Amino acid sequence: MSIYKNNRENPLSAVILCAAALMCGCSRSSAEYASRDFFAFDTFVSVTSYDDDFDMDSLEMRLCEISDELQSVYGADANTLSGEYISECAELSSVLSKEIGGGINITCGALTELWGISSDNPHVPAQDDIYNALATICGGFESLETLPSGTRLDLGASAKGYACGKAAELLEESGVSGGIVSMGSSLLLFGEKPDGSSFKSAVRNPENSSEYIGIVETSAAYVSTSGGYERYFEENGKRYEHILSPETGYPVETDLTSVTVIIPYGTENGGILSDLLSTAIYAEGTAGLEHFMGIDYCSIIAADKNKNLYVSNGVDFTLYESSGYRLSQ
Repeated sequence: MSIYKNNRENPLSAVILCAAALMCGCSRSSAEYASRDFFAFDTFVSVTSYDDDFDMDSLEMRLCEISDELQSVYGADANTLSGEYISECAELSSVLSKEIGGGINITCGALTELWGISSDNPHVPAQDDIYNALATICGGFESLETLPSGTRLDLGASAKGYACGKAAELLEESGVSGGIVSMGSSLLLFGEKPDGSSFKSAVRNPENSSEYIGIVETSAAYVSTSGGYERYFEENGKRYEHILSPETGYPVETDLTSVTVIIPYGTENGGILSDLLSTAIYAEGTAGLEHFMGIDYCSIIAADKNKNLYVSNGVDFTLYESSGYRLSQ
């Protein structure tokens, strides 16, 4: 018997970060904002611009174009792929993954396809099939053309963060004063709010995605969250989450339930880094937290299975005690 959960079917889970980010108490009427909701990157995307004359069509078209191109990697040999966004996202992901550590490998696409956890038919594969998929994973690469035949990509740990960076470029080019782009698990907080106050973003409760653990306040930033609660299935009483280990071929075993990474706007490759880091930290578990907490360009909020909460120094975070979580000392 299998039980399957996929947050593609839950619009609330995709826009809850954006809704929280809009909790600002601005005196300006929301009718003066430009806003748009659409589907891309396998989730609901919500965009708000504090300038009501911003051309939303241009941003929607750009993000949908990026989404279509990046999603075309699935089912295709990596060395046959082409496209500006695929090349840039893949090569940045490979280089940055090595720099941050944490065991992320974007050439595990054959393994991802085998498990099908984000598909309509997830299942536990045969061990021989897992071995065969593991054999297609490469240690690293400099360009797609250098990858051996049979290698397939999985950009799930970086695509949304990469797209947030591209959205920021377009907003800058358009002279937008401020806004929010929410892709569910990745969020761009751009520019400034009309009243000059901080952006507020919710940290979801991994045990109940309609509730919050607390609220974090920041200036302009990239915010990404990873957790096994996002997509998983159960088979024969065991739960299998969507983040796979390129070493074992099985879902990662971690004592963390949720990791949120905040990187200040203006940090080079900040969008894609926030996405990669949240996945890497989640996969490493609490054993790797000390290392990642030492990275000076990011802040971390991580929850474990015992409802302990680990928060980087200096983060403006308000814990909701009703969530049952407690700050780790």
